[in-house]
Amino acid sequence: MMFRIVLLLACFCCNYTLAQDAQQYEQSADSALGMRNYDLAISLYQNALNSSPNDADLKAKQGLAYMERGDLAQGNKLFEEAIKQNPQKIAYWVYRLDVLVRKKDVGQARQVVGELQKRGWNPINDAMMSHTMGNFYVLEGKPQEAHKFFEQAVEKVPQSPIFQLELAKNQKALQQYKEAYFSAFKSLELGYPQALNFLLELRPNLPPGITAETPENQLKEYYVHDLTNQLNWGDLNEINKQLKHLHYTKGVQIGVAVLPTLGGKTDVELAEQICKVWNLNYQSKTGLLVLVAIEDKKMRLHVLAEMKEQFSDAEAVALIQTYLRPAFKEGDYSKGLTDLVQALEARVNGETLPTTQTEASKPTE
Repeated sequence: MMFRIVLLLACFCCNYTLAQDAQQYEQSADSALGMRNYDLAISLYQNALNSSPNDADLKAKQGLAYMERGDLAQGNKLFEEAIKQNPQKIAYWVYRLDVLVRKKDVGQARQVVGELQKRGWNPINDAMMSHTMGNFYVLEGKPQEAHKFFEQAVEKVPQSPIFQLELAKNQKALQQYKEAYFSAFKSLELGYPQALNFLLELRPNLPPGITAETPENQLKEYYVHDLTNQLNWGDLNEINKQLKHLHYTKGVQIGVAVLPTLGGKTDVELAEQICKVWNLNYQSKTGLLVLVAIEDKKMRLHVLAEMKEQFSDAEAVALIQTYLRPAFKEGDYSKGLTDLVQALEARVNGETLPTTQTEASKPTE
């Protein structure tokens, strides 16, 4: 009898210690997740799960960390496991809906929405849930329904730049979209590295493989991204129209990124990253990027490989020196970019620019 009591006490102490360990790991993991350190959060949640392997909340939280890190498949798997353990918990279904929307899996997402509706889910009560439903209806191709949910999210958390951005994207209002970018960038919620990633991840997709047969209404509107709010709106709109027309008629994609700083990267590194993520004809190497970092006083015309025959390194420097730098020195950012884009369009159309030939013969600084 005494042996059984001792054994029971030992098991109780062991379980108590494991539970304490799991709780400590979970608290540390929650902090790491809040700070967007997803790798650390995943590792700490795993330590907690090693101590408490049947904890559905831990699985769901680890799923969130995987999802935010970009591993949507693993996030989805963990949400499914959490739902299997506790199908009545609405949050697990919402997390899974979020990951399916990000995966653009319309069929599965529709099933999850059905399950949520069976359980009497009301997304109006929560801003993040409203935001998720807005994204679902975007995926469904129902912008009016999406607009309603995005508005609800913004109404509940008006200071959230991400909610503002999704609402603006859905409205296809370029000025509001630009202001939402600026708001997100300046927000205390996003430090510079996160804001730069935000720009890269949430920029509108520039379409790959545009040909002369591509209907114009399929082209995206946004080629200029100003995170400094320095550009005159009317000029920015005109530059967008020019670049869109050039893309449609000549198949050449030109992007413009105006940033406060390079964020610790070199102009070459950041330009290459933006070209790749924005898909500025990155595969065919027929894209150009105008990169400006105002506080760093850096300007670059980044030319992908297949365009170098038309735009040599020397000419790229000359174009910046001739059209961009003088106007920028005067603080007239709109004029500088307008003049540069007009010069680029002329060169793409085969015209010769005597000023760039003269400048290209000079040594560069």
